[in-house]
Amino acid sequence: MKEVEEKLPELMTPSLIIQGSEDPVVNPISGIEVFDKIGTKKKELYRIYSERHGIVRGDDSEKVFQKVEHFLNENM
Repeated sequence: MKEVEEKLPELMTPSLIIQGSEDPVVNPISGIEVFDKIGTKKKELYRIYSERHGIVRGDDSEKVFQKVEHFLNENM
């Protein structure tokens, strides 16, 4: 993780960070920290209210997929 963190400022690819606000596995602060360290100006942080770690399945999955599709259409 330390190596990845050190490389984040070099990341210049458009980036979308999506994280559940109440993720029980990954500290919700980490999404904000990654977002702040990414070098690109084309970046977006999308926090979705969820108490689950697997937000690509279940009730919130459609919101996640729509956000990814929109981001890709706007940035790629």
